[in-house]
Amino acid sequence: MNQVVIMTKSPSKHTENERRKKLLSSYALAQYHLGIEKVLRIKDRVVNFEDLDEVPINKLQTLINILRREFKKEKK
Repeated sequence: MNQVVIMTKSPSKHTENERRKKLLSSYALAQYHLGIEKVLRIKDRVVNFEDLDEVPINKLQTLINILRREFKKEKK
């Protein structure tokens, strides 16, 4: 018996790309609000000089969470 297998794009991959875009947008906003130098120091500490396009999503989310906490500290 022959079987036909239909390959489709993984919906999780599309979701991952969309999530990465949103996180990178948040990163850009952090640079605007906190300053590029400060954000780069935090980024280098968290992701060890890796390119943000290649960092795992969970590491990128951690970076954004740290930047949000830093923003809240500055606004007090």
